[in-house]
Amino acid sequence: MAGVVAIRAMFERMGFSVAAASLLTDEQGIDSLMEVRNMEDANIENLCKVLRRPGGQNTSGNPDPGVKVSVRAEENLKLAAYYCRHQVRVSRVTSTASITLSNVRRLSKQRDLEKVKFTGTREPPTVNSKDWPRTMEAIEEYLQQFRGTSGVPLSYVIRRRIQPAPDADDPPANYPTLEHEMVARAPILAPGATGDVSTLESNGPFTQSFITDRSEVWAKLAVIFGSVECWTYAKIGRRTRDGRLCFRAVYDHYLGPNNIDHMASRAERKLRDSTYHGERRNWNFEKYVTTHKEQHHVLLSLETHGYKGVDERSKVRYLNDGIKTSRLDTVKATILSSSEYRSNFDKCVNLYKDFIEQSNGQLESNVSAVKTGTSNSRPSGTVSTSEVTDRYYTVKEYRTLSPEQKQKLHELRKKRKSASGTSRVASVEANQKNTEKQSEPDKEGNRNHPALTRQKKRAKS
Repeated sequence: MAGVVAIRAMFERMGFSVAAASLLTDEQGIDSLMEVRNMEDANIENLCKVLRRPGGQNTSGNPDPGVKVSVRAEENLKLAAYYCRHQVRVSRVTSTASITLSNVRRLSKQRDLEKVKFTGTREPPTVNSKDWPRTMEAIEEYLQQFRGTSGVPLSYVIRRRIQPAPDADDPPANYPTLEHEMVARAPILAPGATGDVSTLESNGPFTQSFITDRSEVWAKLAVIFGSVECWTYAKIGRRTRDGRLCFRAVYDHYLGPNNIDHMASRAERKLRDSTYHGERRNWNFEKYVTTHKEQHHVLLSLETHGYKGVDERSKVRYLNDGIKTSRLDTVKATILSSSEYRSNFDKCVNLYKDFIEQSNGQLESNVSAVKTGTSNSRPSGTVSTSEVTDRYYTVKEYRTLSPEQKQKLHELRKKRKSASGTSRVASVEANQKNTEKQSEPDKEGNRNHPALTRQKKRAKS
């Protein structure tokens, strides 16, 4: 009796009159939360029509006039039924006292969202065998766009924990959105299931909605894994069409403890081995920083799989250790002397970028100075006017020359061209005079033409 009274009070909170609430519990049999939960929107609409126009006669023998039911009360009852179903799919206990207008109306937007049939717009992700954390995240995001039989995103099927945390230890405030809460707490096991995790994973017992949803997940994962090497491990779920078993098998093989250590070691080694010697055509500071950021993302993605992570001070240390040009020693000293910079990678990057930008290409001249054989002790990295010689300069080397140095180089080249032109004329004139002299007739009247002279020499020999 106490339960019926509580249900009537709940109906009255939703906007029904006392008479209508009594009719709902007494004549229509809606006297428990289970009955409320099982009512769909169409059932509630028909129920309210019956209350308004019941037909037949009342106890006085007159036509039954029915009771007034407002549209507001009808809509609130739909939200109350949806709220009861939502509490089940997030594995939380529902009481009649918790069904209030504020609580049920909080789910109004979510209910409208789920009414729209959304089949997903993303293409199935491609397996990247070199970055399994990113591949698994892409698969989860792909499944997130599809909804299961109870309206929960299908990504709940492949989540790590098969049983959610106890209701009291995991309040709704722990989740930023209702979607996050549903994925984390949607029931996979039937109520009252007990046993160790491995037994529950294999044998259940499972809820009927999960059995239907895992088959749908299997169909989608078979498309993703079917043409790559990991299919060897994924097809374990083929017989039962178990999408969870398929995903967990691939996950455990490629993201097990040993593989996590290997991937973390590779990322840390790349951070350690990346170097920056100055601005080059195919390698500049931006690419150097991008390489570091990529490895940071890899290590961050490994944290959810057991890796302890890399802290900000370590990121800054790797960044500084890889910079091998002495031009940035001033920036390094600034970073090492500031606790704020030593623990903030992005601020250090911005500081380096500002310095490089203000240097106006001086980091490029450092490379040119080394190539031209200039002294490394000169801080500016450029050659003096006295060191300019008449030789070929590359584009980068020429850019490092000052206007005075360029002027001297032009004078040296002009002088060389002038001297080269004079010597060439003198040589031509000398050859011409020699030819004319040799062409004069000798005492015997023969002309000493060079060709004839060579023929005579060959004949004598």
